[in-house]
Amino acid sequence: MSAGERLFVAQALTAVQRDTLQRDLALPTGWRPVPPANWHLTLFFAGTMPTDGWRDRATALATVAAQHMPFEVTDAGLEVVIGRDRMVWLRFAPHPAFDALHRDLAAAFELPPDPRSPHWPHVTLARSRQEAKPPVAGPDLPTSMSIHELTLFRSEPGDGQPRYVPLARYPLQKSSS
Repeated sequence: MSAGERLFVAQALTAVQRDTLQRDLALPTGWRPVPPANWHLTLFFAGTMPTDGWRDRATALATVAAQHMPFEVTDAGLEVVIGRDRMVWLRFAPHPAFDALHRDLAAAFELPPDPRSPHWPHVTLARSRQEAKPPVAGPDLPTSMSIHELTLFRSEPGDGQPRYVPLARYPLQKSSS
């Protein structure tokens, strides 16, 4: 029996967004691409939760989705970020609606929000454990992305790369009126 499962909430990329990114991103030697099927814009990382414990959060996640309007993050560009390893991000400008959604998702999981500020909405495209030349973006690299749905994912170990399995989807439903 498993000790738990790693969960996160994200905006999944569409097939068109994945195809455009794949076509418009040139990774120099030294970068290990994240499989395009795993590309997503993380809204909240919950970490390891009890197996099937996410079902206990389903009502809270639906409530969060009902309280937020769809919005768009903008001004994206490629950035190399250095943490435990190096990552290539498609990074968007901070956005107040993104911060509010992140805080409400943390509350839904009864966890603290990420204390880093500002929050940088991003899609992780590649990783490297060594210094590598920066990636090159073509002219069609997306510069904005709509946040219109919460998708709860489970991260499953795989051969060298995890596989992200969608468990539930919740459309953002608050209207502007």
